[in-house]
Amino acid sequence: MTMRISGLASGMDIDEIVSQMMTAQRIPLDKIYQKKTYTEWQRDDYRTMNTALDEFDKLIADGIGRQATFIQKTVSISNPDAFSVKNINSTFDFSGTIEKATLAKAATMISTTGADETITSSTKLTEIDPSYKGQTIKIKAINKDGSFDQVAKTDSYGNIVLKDGTSIFTGADGKPVLSADGKYFKADSEGKQLVGEGNLIDPKNVEIAMEDKWFEYTIKESDTLQSVIDEINAKSGVAAFFDEKKGKFSITAKNTGDAGTEIAEIQLQAVTVETKEITKTVTKADGTTEEVKVQVKQSETEVTTENFFKDIMKMEKNSDIAAATELEGVPKAASGTAGTNAELTYNGLTIERSSNTFRINGAEITLKQEFTDPVTFSSTPDVDKIFDKVKEFVDSYNALIKNISGKISEKKDSDYPPLTDEQKKSLEEEDIKRWEEKAKKGTLRNDSTLRGLLTNMRTALYTSVEGTDFGHLSSIGITTTKSYQEGGKLEIDEEKLRQAIAENPNGVFELFMSDDGDAKSTDGDGLARRLRANLSSAVKDIAEKAGRTAASVNNTFTLGRLLDDYEDKISAFEKRLTDLETRYYKQFTNMEKMISQANSQSSYLSSYFSS
Repeated sequence: MTMRISGLASGMDIDEIVSQMMTAQRIPLDKIYQKKTYTEWQRDDYRTMNTALDEFDKLIADGIGRQATFIQKTVSISNPDAFSVKNINSTFDFSGTIEKATLAKAATMISTTGADETITSSTKLTEIDPSYKGQTIKIKAINKDGSFDQVAKTDSYGNIVLKDGTSIFTGADGKPVLSADGKYFKADSEGKQLVGEGNLIDPKNVEIAMEDKWFEYTIKESDTLQSVIDEINAKSGVAAFFDEKKGKFSITAKNTGDAGTEIAEIQLQAVTVETKEITKTVTKADGTTEEVKVQVKQSETEVTTENFFKDIMKMEKNSDIAAATELEGVPKAASGTAGTNAELTYNGLTIERSSNTFRINGAEITLKQEFTDPVTFSSTPDVDKIFDKVKEFVDSYNALIKNISGKISEKKDSDYPPLTDEQKKSLEEEDIKRWEEKAKKGTLRNDSTLRGLLTNMRTALYTSVEGTDFGHLSSIGITTTKSYQEGGKLEIDEEKLRQAIAENPNGVFELFMSDDGDAKSTDGDGLARRLRANLSSAVKDIAEKAGRTAASVNNTFTLGRLLDDYEDKISAFEKRLTDLETRYYKQFTNMEKMISQANSQSSYLSSYFSS
């Protein structure tokens, strides 16, 4: 370490002298710092621009790029209390008449008699009888389309069964084990995996056998009546309720409808299940083997005494039996109702649906009440909503091209280079802010990617779209302003656009989003589809130049590599400056020592001659 003697002998302010000398030497380093800072501003401005391009692309995708935008309908109904109509995916207007409508109803079941008065919601089932522990309750209920949910049928080894009776080897996750080329393995009579080409089955050539899916829950030691009801309500196709005051239960299917002749919409079982743990040796696609343990059902036996549904809930086995069973002490009152379909006459045709909400030709109809007299409905395009989306696109396009034009034409002010840290120390915060506002100008001036994007976007919008009803943007009332200085800004003839939407909304959509199917060219594509292709290309080019986000690694994009180069130059220059400053101090130290020695000799001679 060099000892620095700051002018003790010479009386000079060595620190100040060295500081001034170093200030001159630092000028080239400050220039590199300023270039690095300006490049960082440039990188950030590119990323900000990319964000703007992404946002505009998303606006197109969520707005005029979706057919759902252009099929929005206003529906008129002669009696809105009877039913509602909502368009889902119909691309054309619709109308019709509904009459003689009855509502779909859900199947219900209630207790045939009251439960034990001592039972409450918090009663533990094992306190009623210990045998309830381990009992499995099963519920099957109608689904939304009027059928029952299905699950793959399995054999006693847990292997999935095909319709022809063949078992295919199944893993512990309940999915078929696949070969390297995606084929099933057969399982032998003992449930073991058969390997070899002759034991492979192409999934395309077979069908898996299916069976009705049941909700199953095995009662635990800690279960209360309410905890079981909560489990039923959360995971099964029915809603259960216990009225403690009356000591009765009710079960209602969550979905309406009739499951069919002699098929009950709600079915209840309480069983004991016998399972067996087996070990499966799985030969995987890569040829390696793995042993897994699997619990598989061997059999199940209906509980005859202390049956949860029969003895606690006082329920029949299914909703059809309940509907035919009188309540105890209430003549002619059944202990349940069967599910029924909605029935109506639609445009003269009598139809049935399992739900009160159903679709016809892309329109969703929801029956609200039963009625007999004809009720008519008709739709027209929702011009206001569609117009608003098109206007949103035009406004955003105009804002984007104004932003781009402003950035590529903005001149750099060479009188305001980036401030160094030393310069900032002598300025107020507001002064720094005003300075940097001017210093940051021109970062994207004449950028070739952005200039090319502007040209491509204008070309995309001005070139006609063959094979569509409108063909050109001007046909729906959207044109460029007359002022050349506005750089191709769009303006809307509101009356003409509204007319086009009212008469042919799908045609407007096709003008924007038609697809000619040619992946190599966008010439035959709709205007917005072309724009999205242009935006995607520009975003990619800018990302290669400036990276996508702050997390981007510098060596993966052009400006990042330049910043790394500046950083290397700064590090090397700072080392040189440190070495130079050390040399300056060393030289002044030597000077101080020499002056000190001279002063000592002078004092000695002066003392010698004076004596």
